[in-house]
Amino acid sequence: MNRFKLLALAALISMALAVGARSVLAEDAPAAGWTYSATAGGGFSFTSYQDWQAGGTDSNALTANLAGEAKYVNGKFSLANTLKLAYGLTKVKDQDARKSDDRFDFSMLASYQISGPLSGYVRGSLQTAMTASYLYYDPRVDAVFLDGRDTEYNVKKVKIADGFQPLNLDEGIGLQFAAFIVAGVPEEGKDETPPDKHHLLFFAGAGARQLVCDDYYKESDDAATPAKEFALIDDYTDFGPEVSMDLRVTVSDTALLTSLAKGFYGADNEFWKATWETTLSLGITKAIGFSLTALMDYDELVFEDPQWKTAGLLTLTYQLF
Repeated sequence: MNRFKLLALAALISMALAVGARSVLAEDAPAAGWTYSATAGGGFSFTSYQDWQAGGTDSNALTANLAGEAKYVNGKFSLANTLKLAYGLTKVKDQDARKSDDRFDFSMLASYQISGPLSGYVRGSLQTAMTASYLYYDPRVDAVFLDGRDTEYNVKKVKIADGFQPLNLDEGIGLQFAAFIVAGVPEEGKDETPPDKHHLLFFAGAGARQLVCDDYYKESDDAATPAKEFALIDDYTDFGPEVSMDLRVTVSDTALLTSLAKGFYGADNEFWKATWETTLSLGITKAIGFSLTALMDYDELVFEDPQWKTAGLLTLTYQLF
């Protein structure tokens, strides 16, 4: 893994934030203020059958998630850091337990209001999986690796990536336009700024994308051979234009819809990369909720077609702070 790229990325983001912070201080902005929030949730389900005439398959599922945000506001300058962790396991009958979710997602967005709905922004994010990823086969297969990794014979699962591989990094700088923002109402007895009730934000600027990996494979099978072939995916760095859209709609006191779409064109490698995640969250009680999420991930250099994941989750949620 190229550590130099990670260090260069961290330095770039730090310098950009320092410039933004100085521009606010130069205008003698009001005293800074931080707000923090974090929630943890989880769910468990199991089904077991014995002499059940209608039939069925024994299964168990476990999920856990953590979401946190640290936000700083100082006049026209704001900085939001968010972290999302999620992990899930499912076990069907006598199969090995397999992960159903695995996510590490950190993002940073710094913005400075230029005039009215127009702001400048600097942002960065990192997405990866926390544990090793596998492909499963039934019946068993022979796995041939085209880069020289030892052939695996008669296996039912093939590891395609280690934990924290690959690292999907993206950074951007440009302009943000607020089509509309409806502020939330502060809770009684609290002086913290609540999240927006509704907003629609558009971003356009220059961006960079990196895929950092040294052990990440995709199936590149030749139908003429009985074995499964796997090709090592190369890492890359590219620069080009980026656009994104951030939508938040508070449907009711207990329902929230969020949608974040990002698009990028790599000018050097001539490829498209896009992500789109939409989540509907419903609060059944203060501690019990349901969420439905649809996620699309497309990277033209890695996979020919978009990848889709849809998940529904009933959780017990605890507000940490």
